Amino acid sequence: MRALLHGFGIARRRRDQKGVYTVLLALMLPALIGSMGLAVDVSHFWLVRGQLQNTADAAVLAGAKDINGTSNGRVSATASAGTFAAQNKVDGVLVDDDEVVKNVTGKWDFETRTFTKTQVGDMSANAIRVVVQRADVESYFSRILNPEPSTRTLTAFATAVAGGARSVPCAAPFTIASCILKYDSGNSLICPTNLTFQ
Repeated sequence: MRALLHGFGIARRRRDQKGVYTVLLALMLPALIGSMGLAVDVSHFWLVRGQLQNTADAAVLAGAKDINGTSNGRVSATASAGTFAAQNKVDGVLVDDDEVVKNVTGKWDFETRTFTKTQVGDMSANAIRVVVQRADVESYFSRILNPEPSTRTLTAFATAVAGGARSVPCAAPFTIASCILKYDSGNSLICPTNLTFQ
């Protein structure tokens, strides 16, 4: 009989606790929804920031190929960078010209790892820097907490150095032929096929 009463007491306590989980869920639900909203908003900002970085990277790589130590090369570099930036989409919208807030050529110092744009002559200009900025990037879930639209301004920049081996001190380019090179008795080069270099 005592075991029966004891079992009845446990069953009654379990029935009394059924409502506890409902109350806990009701208390925790706003925190769970808020955390989910924060995760969505932060992920969206990171996505837009990554797309801005891709745009800046593409622009400087396009511009760096045109830097050749002349004034025309520098003008061509900034024009190419602007053109390539405008061909990229950020958050589903093409980049406007006014969103490329900086598009300049200058000098990259390899020792100090700094970019300088002032007092740089055409011959010493070896790099290009592009800064892309998107204003009013919306957050989606923060409106739950604040009815006013919440936006952020996101920025990305990139710098590319023009040239190859000529920009690195003490470097010399070399190639390897795809055929066996032979010399005849007159010390002239003989190759049985056309040379191709890789």
